[in-house]
Amino acid sequence: MCLAAGLRRVASPVTSVNIFGREVFIKRDDILNECGLSGNKARKFMHFSNLENTPSVVGSFGGLQSNSMLAIATMASTIPGCSFVYFVKRTPRVFAEGNNDNFAKAIELGMRVNAV
Repeated sequence: MCLAAGLRRVASPVTSVNIFGREVFIKRDDILNECGLSGNKARKFMHFSNLENTPSVVGSFGGLQSNSMLAIATMASTIPGCSFVYFVKRTPRVFAEGNNDNFAKAIELGMRVNAV
């Protein structure tokens, strides 16, 4: 699985900056980019790479412009035999027509949408 291989071997660096005379350390998860996942989303979903039995279906509920929606679709697409079902309150016509980047990309990755 791409996610497992990527996050186990890639560590985000810690950089220091001086802010008003104080040294501040910043963990740079924003520069992680493994399998299309980046930032804190990559770290949040890393636990899936440690599962003995990977899921066959992943489900989530949220808005159609969600960054998490796209991150989950990306993660699910790297797991053999795994599908992603996203539950929404409704699908506005503009999204149904594919006029949203995150939504369109998630659909391309195999996400199925169910309005509830």
